[in-house]
Amino acid sequence: MLTLFLFSVTESVKIRILDVPQVAQAGHDVPLTCDYDLERQRLYQIKWYKGTHEFYRYTPLDRERIKLFLVENMHVDVQRSDDRTVVLNNLHVDMTGKYTCEVSTEGIFETVQGNAGMTVVAFPRGGPHIQGVPNEEVQIGDELLINCTSLKSKPAAILNFFINNNKVSHRRGISLRQFLIVNEEDTPQTESSILSMKFHVRKNHVRQGRILIRCEATILNAYRGDKTKEIFVRTHQAANLSNNKYSSIASKVSIAATLSWLINLLVLIGLT
Repeated sequence: MLTLFLFSVTESVKIRILDVPQVAQAGHDVPLTCDYDLERQRLYQIKWYKGTHEFYRYTPLDRERIKLFLVENMHVDVQRSDDRTVVLNNLHVDMTGKYTCEVSTEGIFETVQGNAGMTVVAFPRGGPHIQGVPNEEVQIGDELLINCTSLKSKPAAILNFFINNNKVSHRRGISLRQFLIVNEEDTPQTESSILSMKFHVRKNHVRQGRILIRCEATILNAYRGDKTKEIFVRTHQAANLSNNKYSSIASKVSIAATLSWLINLLVLIGLT
């Protein structure tokens, strides 16, 4: 929750605390709070804006104290709103933006404003998902192509791979590629992120005959998800012919798994 303390030396009316969440989850209800000090003056009006668009007005002397103004995809809970708090229902991702509270007094008609930004996040639909891990044992020197996917969020999730709990970066021997898919048919529009990792199995990757592959997906400070899979490694080398055989099998399995992942991904994006 972002809390701003705002003080004025030239105006007697003050906004003491403006509480607007920095990050909020889509589909949830969120209160926006504007706590003010009138310094013995009388309140004339409270106004709330999203960007430049007024959406809420509170006038204590009017017969209908609360007046709403249409902002697309915004839903105000009038029953839980008053002069200091506005409650937004069932947040839509389009509600990301800057929110301004404006307080005005009667008489000399002083006005003061405070504003803060809010980002509305739509969480991914499950996952993240790891594809391309062979079911067969692999051996030192095999090349693997492993993909991590986080489906349909807003904004897109940031993906990172970990090998044995060590974060992977793009360096010699490891290739990382990132992809972004914009799901334009979704309402609201969502994004899917993919991280592809290609590497050769090395001795320093192996811990007790296996390699732990973990993918972590994060969105700002609001969401974190991860998935771990194991790759089993042959620790006793056989003859060269046998080694080549197993290496060929592992490579084919990795390629087949990747092709299967691409097909399933396209189907999943189309159906979800």
